[in-house]
Amino acid sequence: MVGPKLAKKGTKMRQQRLALTLRFLASEDCMRSLSYAFRIGHSTVSEIIRETCEKIFETLSPIYLKPPDSNGWKKIANKFSKICNFPNCIGAGDGKHFAIQCPSNSGSSWYNYKGFHSMVMFAICDANYCFTVVDIGAYGREGDASIFASSQFAMALENGSLGIPPPCPLVYSDVTVPHVFVMDDAFPLKSNIVKPYPGRSLGTLLEGERTFNYRLSRARRTVENAFGIIVSKWRIFSKPIIATPFNVEKYIRAGVLIEGAWRSDATAKSIFCDFPLSKGTNYTSVAKNIRIQFKDYFMKEGDVPWQSAIVNDTGIISEEEDHE
Repeated sequence: MVGPKLAKKGTKMRQQRLALTLRFLASEDCMRSLSYAFRIGHSTVSEIIRETCEKIFETLSPIYLKPPDSNGWKKIANKFSKICNFPNCIGAGDGKHFAIQCPSNSGSSWYNYKGFHSMVMFAICDANYCFTVVDIGAYGREGDASIFASSQFAMALENGSLGIPPPCPLVYSDVTVPHVFVMDDAFPLKSNIVKPYPGRSLGTLLEGERTFNYRLSRARRTVENAFGIIVSKWRIFSKPIIATPFNVEKYIRAGVLIEGAWRSDATAKSIFCDFPLSKGTNYTSVAKNIRIQFKDYFMKEGDVPWQSAIVNDTGIISEEEDHE
């Protein structure tokens, strides 16, 4: 798919350029080492990798980063309900810091709260670890909330242009709630975004609130797993990337898009552009009530057999519950 779009003539040359790029992404080899292995000049290696990553994005983005329609969102919700026991969930979102070498004359722009320089990717994935929304290129010093607020996704969520299906009843219940994205407590609570009940100590939360946090965590861990898959598949992301921010963004884009067995049925929306800040993050009573409806549902019609033992930390789970 990518080979015919590479600049150099000859099938062998195109294959070599693609092989070089995949070797760079999949291994921890530096460009100097690759220049010796492929007998290509160091500067040429850098140019080939950059150009090939661009072609990978150009070729695969129309396939793996296309807007889902209403039926697409419903299919994602069905998967979350079946796999993660969280109905009406259409995505799990979080931010990922990719370590980079400190750019020249950058000050503290790329230095994050974890103590290293990084480029941030905000992403949302489905229950099969396939990314449906990605926003790459934010400064490491920026928090998840500010990155989310300045994304096209936040704007589309505010103006209702994502094509999200209308509210519908939860499974085995007459309670009607909107379709939601699950995120951690760094993000705002909105009518289409739910996050955990606050409280560093589980003892400060009521049982229903602890149960809701547990059920949300079951769904939200998919995005954490998706990040882990990328780092495991493309080892370049397991250590600081020695490149300019311009090139790092291209490497991450290519890594997100390259096909694997784990993304066989991906549907997605690309949001690589920068947009103005959206509205404030103070949640409304509507958003608060939606979270309460989910909490009550998980304690009644939507409970799962093992949640009480896990939430209350009794450690007692029957063989039947463990099998389920």
